[in-house]
Amino acid sequence: MRMIHIILLGLCGCVSAGAVQGAAAAAPSEREQRQLLTFSRMLTDPARSAETKYDAASLLLGREDQAAASVLAGVLADAGNPSSQTAVARAIADMAAGCEAFVDPLLAMLDSADPAVRQAAAAALGTYTDEAVLARVAQRAADPGAPEPTRLTAIESLSRRIDAQSVETLIALLESPQPTIQAAAAAALQQLTGMRQFGADPLRWRYWWQANQSKPRQQWLADQVEALTRQTDAQQRHIAALTERLDAALRSLYTATPDAGRQALILQLLRDTLPQTRQTGLQLAARRVAAAEPLAAETAPIVRALLADDDPAVRTAAARLAADLKDDQAVTLIMDRLNAEPATEVRTALIAALGTIGDARALDVLLETVAARPNGEAKEAALAVERLVTKTPPADERVQRVVDVLTARYAGSGASQPDLRRNLLRAMRAMKRPAFVEVMCSALKDPEANIRMEAIGGLAALGITDAADAIAALTADSDRGVRQAAIDTLAALGNASHVEAVLARTRPDVETDPVVRQQAWKTVPVLMDKADNEAFAALVDQLADRPDARKQRIVLMGTLIRRLAADKPRQVALRLQLAQALRADDRPAEAVDVLAKALPIAAAGDEARTVWLAWVDALLAADDATVLAIMNDQADGALFAAAVERLVDRLTALRRAGQDQVMATLADAAESRLAGRLTEAQQAAIGSLRANGSRPAADADPRMAELLAALAAADAAQRDQAEAALLTMQDRPVRPLLLRLRQELAAARPDSDCQTRLLRILAAVAPQLTGFDAAADRAAQLELIDRWIAQFGA
Repeated sequence: MRMIHIILLGLCGCVSAGAVQGAAAAAPSEREQRQLLTFSRMLTDPARSAETKYDAASLLLGREDQAAASVLAGVLADAGNPSSQTAVARAIADMAAGCEAFVDPLLAMLDSADPAVRQAAAAALGTYTDEAVLARVAQRAADPGAPEPTRLTAIESLSRRIDAQSVETLIALLESPQPTIQAAAAAALQQLTGMRQFGADPLRWRYWWQANQSKPRQQWLADQVEALTRQTDAQQRHIAALTERLDAALRSLYTATPDAGRQALILQLLRDTLPQTRQTGLQLAARRVAAAEPLAAETAPIVRALLADDDPAVRTAAARLAADLKDDQAVTLIMDRLNAEPATEVRTALIAALGTIGDARALDVLLETVAARPNGEAKEAALAVERLVTKTPPADERVQRVVDVLTARYAGSGASQPDLRRNLLRAMRAMKRPAFVEVMCSALKDPEANIRMEAIGGLAALGITDAADAIAALTADSDRGVRQAAIDTLAALGNASHVEAVLARTRPDVETDPVVRQQAWKTVPVLMDKADNEAFAALVDQLADRPDARKQRIVLMGTLIRRLAADKPRQVALRLQLAQALRADDRPAEAVDVLAKALPIAAAGDEARTVWLAWVDALLAADDATVLAIMNDQADGALFAAAVERLVDRLTALRRAGQDQVMATLADAAESRLAGRLTEAQQAAIGSLRANGSRPAADADPRMAELLAALAAADAAQRDQAEAALLTMQDRPVRPLLLRLRQELAAARPDSDCQTRLLRILAAVAPQLTGFDAAADRAAQLELIDRWIAQFGA
């Protein structure tokens, strides 16, 4: 009903003094008389509400005739009906529709005992521009014989219009003997001028007025506007600070409230009269949703109602919360609100909510927004379409509509709208329709990196292998993200023909970003899986000239060996190459395993001998004492002699490297295990190295060396006796035991019984050595043993 009245008032317009005084004297028509009587009764009826009387007064003012003015003047003069007086004065003030007939009764109302009547009269008189009226108001304000409430109300009226007479009157009142009059005059001056620095000091105000009263009125008013602007800015900052403090206080209250009462508190905040409080309530509710905490059942209906809140910030927060709640009951309300919503920020939130909720009913509205709304809204709508079709794919009969809208808007978007184009591509990607392939391929050449990346992702989602060549070209793109996306996508869409493009990005002199290089190395094997064995082998050979590709070449050789499982001759050659690469990468133990698998398939003769010697080399490089047993088992005297030469070379290398104790341990074992087969010259060579190197702690006591060797004896009783003897030596055998344990762990075929005994003895004589994990990998175990050896010194 209130809205109807406001609309009527807007149609009626305002009545001016001239219009009333100059109205035709012709008698009103019968219809006009009935209206006049109706409005008069509404205005004077004591049973009517204040708002009804205000509406009636406003309608009468809108008639712009003498009869209506007479009725209103009579009501203003009726001191026995203060509510009607107030209603008429309020309407005059709001519509600035005062006329001469109203002046006397309004001035008389300043003497009313009712503060509401006085305030309404002051507001109405403040809208008059007639200097004579202002003079009469100023006279009432300055009259020392007038009642104080009357004077205070007149002063308030003067504060409503910037006028020289008003300023002069108010400055004079600063010297009134009545403190209340002084204070009211100072407040009125501050409101008029926007200046608070003078307070109630009449002298400073007079100096200011002397300096400003002679200015042209236009300049004087401009100065006052500037001062008022500064005052308004300060007030806005103050309001913002108070709002921030209110929000913080409400959040603190929520935190301090027990969980059982928080849902009720949120409902209370959502129903509050202050917009900021409602906004805080919505944000706290959203926080609960994000934390998967429950909300009261009444929350969702309240949120729907707040979609039409008077405050834009509240409407925005309500739209976001409706989205978080996935409230499909809000979809129709959101779509209706979208048609009427004037605020861009709110519209954006409403569009996003439709996408997040994902209800198919919203698709047409979103498509209309994509097609016809400004770029900002279209961008958000495209993102909403992506979310909606991901959750609820459109029915077949609507697919073409989606394709047409997205394609047309993309074609119409310019270089200045990269975000819009990107979101359109995201929506196309979610649709997964071949109709978008042409658009996506053209987007591969877009100047914006984000667009190129999105196009790559879209083609990948569609599985368009025909686009692989164009995507391969982007492996050399200027943007790091585009290069990485192109390389990653080629793993799915590309083939062996694209290996060279990807391989180029593995070179540090070509690709400076290590992350992109790593991604390229991951993609190379994937692409090579689609190549034939000859191309695969050619790549392995090609990488032999790249020291930086050593590890990757090892991986590729392993793959090639598995692919050539049935080709035994090539298997043997590849395993020899792989073992050589592993040793070059300081991974001799892995080379041992590779060669051990080559032995059974090696052809008799030279190939078998080559593999066996390579196996011995790998075992020696790993300091694996198992090599001694393998050598001892070799029946071919020439091969045995060659192996001994390699053993001597290894012992020499260990000595030169300063690893005397490792050398001495291996030499001891060789002299013991190979004693029956070594020639005098061989024994002398090993003995010379042994004698000239530093000896392990076991050598200081021949008995220690004997006991350590006995731990690996064939006879179980002999092993038990050696273990018992070592346990009696306290911590003296710790380092020799550790060296022996390391040798055992590094062996290709470790003696599990010997290893168990060594650990058991160490646990007894050195309980501080903890953390050994029998289930850990060998590298971790060896690393721990090396730390223990370093802990016990040389």
